[in-house]
Amino acid sequence: MPQAERPDGEAKLWFANNAKNFPMIDIFVTDLGEDLEAMSPLVTLNSGAFSDLFPVFSGLDKRIRVKASDSGRVIFDSGPIELPDKSNELFAIVDDFGPNQEEHVNVIRTLSAAQTVIVDQSQTARARIANFSQFEALSASLDQVEFDDVARSNLSDYSDVANGNAQLIVKRAEGAEGAEIVLEESSQPGFDGNFKTIFIFSNESDEGNQGTKSLGVIDDKRSVVDRAILSFANGSNETIDLYAVEPGDGIDDQRPLLNDFGFGASGTLEVLVRPSDLIVANQESSETLGVLSVDFVPGQSFTVIFDSSGNLNLEVSP
Repeated sequence: MPQAERPDGEAKLWFANNAKNFPMIDIFVTDLGEDLEAMSPLVTLNSGAFSDLFPVFSGLDKRIRVKASDSGRVIFDSGPIELPDKSNELFAIVDDFGPNQEEHVNVIRTLSAAQTVIVDQSQTARARIANFSQFEALSASLDQVEFDDVARSNLSDYSDVANGNAQLIVKRAEGAEGAEIVLEESSQPGFDGNFKTIFIFSNESDEGNQGTKSLGVIDDKRSVVDRAILSFANGSNETIDLYAVEPGDGIDDQRPLLNDFGFGASGTLEVLVRPSDLIVANQESSETLGVLSVDFVPGQSFTVIFDSSGNLNLEVSP
C-alpha cells in the first residue's frame, strides 16, 4: 500500500533474530508504562528467524522489550522510543558485547531511522579512568564511583556505573599533608550499557593554571572477522589528520582516516588486518606530528591516544 494511503497512527515493524546466546525470544511492543505480566508477545522468534511485517500504534513513548522464552527474563528494554507515523522499521536483535553480555541482547534499528544501536536501559555500564596527563598520579570520580591513584600512562580497573550522563571530578594530591586539588569538573555523556574509558589529559588555562580535560572512548568488544577495530582519541589542542599507510610509506596522495579532527574521540573504525603506520599530521598535512607502527590483529580493538604533549600511545584489548 502506498504510504499516503496508510492509516494515521500506524507504524509497521518487522524483526530479525540474529542473537546466538538465546535459542528463542519473545518480543513486546507497548506503551511506555504497560506491564508485561499478563501480556502476550507480539512475536516469538527462534535464533536465525525473522518475522512478518506487523502493524502497531505509532507515536512517542513507545517501548520495546525482549524476553528469553525459556526463562521469561527481560534481556532488553529500550525505554521510551518514538515510532514515527506511517513508517516501516526493521529491528535486528543481535548478541550483546557490553558488560554481562550473556544476560542481554542488543537491538539495531534501521530503515526509517538512521541505523543505530538502541540502548538497553536494563544494563549497567562499566567505566575506567586513564591518566595521560602530566601529573604523576590522579584520583577521579564518576558520580559516586571512586577511582584512586591512577599513575601517569596507566588505566584503572573497570567499575560499574549507572546509565546516562555522569559528573566527572578529577583531583591530585599536593603538599606534605596530601591536600587534594580539584583539576576538573565536567559532565561525561554516554554511559549506556557499554564499556567506556575516560582519558584524562593536561589542560593549561590562559592564566597558566594547570588543570585537566577529559573525553570518553567506547571500548568496542565486538569480534569482527578479518578486521580490527580502531578508535582514536585526540587529547591535544592540535587539529590533525590521521592516516593509516603501508609501513614506510608517506602520506602524499593518501586519503586520511580522520580529517581536520580536533580534541575529541572518534567512533569505532574497522581497519584491514595488516601491519600499518599510523601517521598524525597537522591540519594541512604539511607536517608529520607523530608515527606509530601497529600490527592490526583480527578480532582485537586498538585505541590510539594522541596526548597533550604530542605523544602517540596505544592500548590493545582482546
